[in-house]
Amino acid sequence: MHQINCQKLTIEAFRKYGDFSDFINPDGEKLGEAPSEFFRDRMQVKLGKTNILSLSALKVLQRPLVIDLLEYHNYCGEAILPIDADIIVQLAPATAKGQVPYEKIEAFYVPKGTAITINPGIWHHAPFVINAEQAHIFCMLPERTYENDANVIDIPKQKVIEIKLNNKAQ
Repeated sequence: MHQINCQKLTIEAFRKYGDFSDFINPDGEKLGEAPSEFFRDRMQVKLGKTNILSLSALKVLQRPLVIDLLEYHNYCGEAILPIDADIIVQLAPATAKGQVPYEKIEAFYVPKGTAITINPGIWHHAPFVINAEQAHIFCMLPERTYENDANVIDIPKQKVIEIKLNNKAQ
């Protein structure tokens, strides 16, 4: 089984996949002062052909850190926000239809309260929960993406990837 190291979320490393922002400890431009500060326009999600954003709940149970399934969306981006636990996301660059770039798959540690966006075409799948039994994740996609624009592929057993978690990622 091939192994990859989980990485710390940095702008330089993550830029090719999307964006991220800490929503528990936001900084930067804001409107208003305490007790009500509005940190505006933190991120954008590419909605593709639709103008309807669906807000979904994703519950992920703890499981082995093994990547055996991937998906991508051709026409839209996606945003996720882990609410109550840290997670690891697996990502790979966009490719031609069905051509999985196994050697380019990367894993990133995402602390709870940090939202990420995933650009159209980027390979990904359900995140892995860390240091908890389960994670509740706020997921934002155009409506019915799961039906209209989800390309899912099972990874063959000889190509399955194990994620190694190290202290540098946290």
